[in-house]
Formats: sequence, structure tokens, C-alpha cells
Amino acid sequence: LAYALMYVNQETSYLFLLIMGAPLILLFLWRIYRPGVAVLGALAVLVAALIFVLPGEATVDGGHNATRDETGAMQYTPGPIFGWAPLATDDNAYALRIRNRADNDSGRGLLANLGVYMQDLWEFVGHPAVLLALGLTLAALGGLWLMIWGRTGSPWRLARERGDPLAAVLSSLGDGRRWLVALAIFGAVYATFFTAFFTNQIGLITGTSGSLLYWLAQHNVQRGGQPWYYYLVQLVIYEPLLLLGGGMGFVFIAWDLIRIQYAKLTMQKSMLHVAFGIGLIAWWFVGAFAIYAWAGEKMPWLTTHIALPLTLLAAWALQRTVQPARAALAPELLDDNVSSFVAAPHAPFTLLHSSFIVFAALFTLSFSLCFVWMTAIIGFDASVMLRPWMAATLLALLLTLLFVSFGLRWGARWAIAALAVCVAFSGALYTARGAYRLAYQNGDTPREMLVYTQTSPDVMRVIRRLEEASRRRGDGLAMPVLYDNETVWLWYMRDFSKAERTPELLVGPPADAVMAVLLLDENMAQYPQNRQLLDGFVLQRYPLRWWFPEDQIYRLSPGWQSAPLESVSLVGQVLRAPFDRTVEAKVWNYLMFRETGYALGSSDFIVAVRPEIASQIGVGLGGSLNGEAP
Repeated sequence: LAYALMYVNQETSYLFLLIMGAPLILLFLWRIYRPGVAVLGALAVLVAALIFVLPGEATVDGGHNATRDETGAMQYTPGPIFGWAPLATDDNAYALRIRNRADNDSGRGLLANLGVYMQDLWEFVGHPAVLLALGLTLAALGGLWLMIWGRTGSPWRLARERGDPLAAVLSSLGDGRRWLVALAIFGAVYATFFTAFFTNQIGLITGTSGSLLYWLAQHNVQRGGQPWYYYLVQLVIYEPLLLLGGGMGFVFIAWDLIRIQYAKLTMQKSMLHVAFGIGLIAWWFVGAFAIYAWAGEKMPWLTTHIALPLTLLAAWALQRTVQPARAALAPELLDDNVSSFVAAPHAPFTLLHSSFIVFAALFTLSFSLCFVWMTAIIGFDASVMLRPWMAATLLALLLTLLFVSFGLRWGARWAIAALAVCVAFSGALYTARGAYRLAYQNGDTPREMLVYTQTSPDVMRVIRRLEEASRRRGDGLAMPVLYDNETVWLWYMRDFSKAERTPELLVGPPADAVMAVLLLDENMAQYPQNRQLLDGFVLQRYPLRWWFPEDQIYRLSPGWQSAPLESVSLVGQVLRAPFDRTVEAKVWNYLMFRETGYALGSSDFIVAVRPEIASQIGVGLGGSLNGEAP
């Protein structure tokens, strides 16, 4: 049920299935039929090459729509080796066309539209690379089925006979026809949502084909155009605690694996193990980060898919850190991996124990003093000898002294657990503060990286003041207003009974009854006549949409390593001069206060109003109340 709901809501469900399914299938083959690992690996490489490497590349325009000649043939650069044409999904127009289809599209009936859709679908499926990939997949899966299940004395039967636990788990899916029940639940959710509650039957096909092919097209479009390290920057800004905890999780896993291998090499008996669930979570994070960093479409909201497994891994790492210190209180809490790490603590580790309260108080005092000192240093004049890194160094020294002091008194495990809990709590405060600021303070202001492109609050403010001006005139919402080709005006002007669409170039001076005109700034620049036609109006400019200053904060432009430092993005400056005072100040101000230091990017609009209502609208980025143009 959970995966069905994910499948009908997110195209990334395919990536999740690949990330989680691959290790499970490989584990099955390793336990049951090891040659299948090589077969599956070779199949994956061949299919990836057929879909992403060997097809040609279409010639596209700015919207990534394929350029076609007078016959409608796609213009392209032939692919390597075979000289194949590109896949149909290289054309974004095709992807939008194949994404969904109504039963009554273009006035045709269900069967007619189904036939047209299947013809469109064949444009992709009929490509030699896709046909070959499908053929290889069916042949490989058929061969694996034959070798594992379809012969006398098959590996599957042998595994069942020897009581292999994995074979037993898979066999249990047939008890009470569990797999049929699961398939029925998935099918019910799929059919209900993709047919729009059974009102669009073609959705049974487009639900899968449309979403998958559309995602493939967006991979080529590279919507967002973000660098591969985009999600890493997001995690550093919003989830440093998860990066720290997840890093410790990988350290624990590596340490356990080393100890296991050492025990095997020295022929020692050992109960050490790495739980399968923990290994799967670690792979989940690695696989998610790798595949989302590779995928062409990178958007802020997709960071969730990387942060979730990292959260689970960090939580396990914290538990693993605190667990040894709990031994004095409850020795049975220890597992085999940590039972012989270091000597038991001299006192039980609990959050209400007086020793931990003192430790936490000293930790808080050290952290607070260094935080205040860091803030003061950042505010000092550049000529002051103090540098921000000095505050960070002092904090490290104070925490080291605190750790050693309490470790000598209460034991190393106790000190490690106390420090881990305090660091986790401090990181949680930073995360909570950032989440509150993002959700309730900067939700419509792209000083946050997670705010990708946002309609500015000025738009709603202008609309509300136009509504107020209309009501003050005693017309309700019947004040005549003109608006241009910007699509959002259709929504914002929906309650104005006399709002009318106007071309990008005004056909003439607005009628005397028209009190306001909304035009994109680009239409004012492209058609200077509009300014003349609006003579007598007060013109004011506002941001329509604005966005985060990506180029100045995290993008690494060509030649960033040798360009003047001040012309490089903040991430580039950190990589080149991490101890530069100005760079440290910029990093601190953004992490703590979301001060980008750069203007937000925006596309603007012009509101032109009659002088008699100008004072009710307010002045925007330019213009004045006396009718002067911006």
C-alpha cells in the first residue's frame, strides 16, 4: 500500500524501486545462484548503454523541443557505433504529449484515442535501442528463471532443502497467497488514482508509460540545471547533524567489517555482525545520493529522498554511541559488536544523572561563549587581528578539555555518550531553527536554497490593494482591469468581473474606465510603445517571481580556480580560501541569518494605475506617485 501511494504520486518511485530492489535481488542471487550476479550485472550495463549512450542526440531549441524539417523528421546528431537516431524522449514536446491522454482527447472516443496513444508510444518503444534492451531483458530473465526454478535439482529446490532462511522468507509470500493480496492492493490504488477515479480509462496505461517516459525526457532537459553536488550543499546548510551522524554511522559499519575480517583471518570465534537492515539503510543513502546526483532533474524538494535514509543511519549511530554507556544501568542492552569496546563506565549514563547535568551545563556554557565571540568577531572591522576560525578552535579545545576531564572521572564510554547527546541536541536546535525560519519567516522569500522560484509577496499585495480600491469605488470587484499574457493573471484576476486579457503590445490607450493595467516588464521593454500608450498612468515595478542567487552562492563557473576570488561563488571561495576572514564572515552570516550578500534574481511586472488610486497601491521598485515612469 505504501509503495502504491508513492507510485501514483511521485515519478521518483522508479528510482526508489531501483535503489532498494537492486541489493535485495543481488542478495537473492548470491545466496541461491551466484552466476546470476554476473548475468544481472552485464544486463544492467548493456541496458544503460542502450538507453543513455548509443542513441543519437536531437537538435533542440530553448524549450528542449526537437527541431524538425519540413517533413517533420527530427534533426539530430547520429549516435556512436550504430549511428542511431535519438530516442523520442529527446523531444520535450513528445514527452508532454505522451505523459497523459484523456479518453475523449480531440473529440475522439476511447478506442480511437487508445490507438493514437499506442502509436505515439511506439515512437519510443520501436527504437532499435529500446527493442534490443527489451529483448535482452526478457532473455536474461527467462534464462535466470530456467536456471533457478525450471529444472530438476534447481538451486531454488536445493536452497529450500537445506533450509536457507532467505528461501524460506520468499516462500512464505505464497502462504495464503500473500503476494496476490499485495498485488491486488497495489492494483486497486493504481487504477483508482491513474484513472482519476475511473473517469479516464487510458490512465491505466499512461500511469506507467507516461510517467516513466516523461522522467526520461526531463533527465535530458535537466530541469533546474543544477551541479552534481547540489544536494550535498543542501544537506550542509539544512542538515549538518545528519551528515555528522551519518558519517559516524559509516565509521561504525567500517569498523565492524574490519573486526569481522580480522577475526576470520586470525581464526577467532566471533559473534560480530553487521545487521542487514543497517547495511541496507547505508546502501539506501549511497544509492539515493549517487542516482539523484546523476539524474538530470535536480530540485530542492528531492533532497528529502536523500535525507530520509541519512536520518535513519544517524539515529542508529547515536544509539550505537550511547548504548555502551548504558551498560552500567542495564548490561543486557549491549550487543556483541560493542560489548568489548572499552571498559564499562563508572556511573550509569542517564540524562537526569547529576554528572550529565553538569556536563551539559558546561557544554552549553562553552558553546554559548564561543557563539557570542564568533558573532562579535564577524561584526568587528576587518583590521582586527581576531579571526572567526579562532572561535571555532577555542570551542574545539574547550570541548576536548571537557571530554577528557569527565572521561577520566566517569570513563571513556560515558564521556563519548555525553558528548554525542549534547552535540545531537545542539544540532537539533540548529535544524529546528532553520526549519522554523524556512516555513514561517522566509517561506516566500528565496533567501533559502529550498525556496526554488517563488511568486513574490508583492503580487498578492498589489492584487489585494486593487480589490480594496475597487470596493472603495462602490463597484465591488467590477473595476475594469487589463492584463497581458502572463498566465498567473488568469488566477489572480478571476474575481474581477471586468478584467480583460490584452495582447503583449497594447492595441491603443486603455479606455477611460480602465483603472489598472498589469504588464510583464519584458513586454514593456520589448514594446516601448506600451509606455507611450500608458501616458497619464502611474507606473510601478514589482518582482513577479524571484529566486535564490545560485551563481553567487554555490555554482562553480568555468575557471573558478584561477578567477579573482571576489568573482567566484561562495562555495568556490570556501574551497579556495577557507580561512579568509571575508569568506568566513559570509558563510557565518548565511548559515546563521540567511544573509546572501547578493540581490535576489527576479522577473518583474509593471502595474499601471490611474493617479486617483495610485496612493492606495504604493510604490514598488521604481516610479513615484506623481506619475513618473520607473
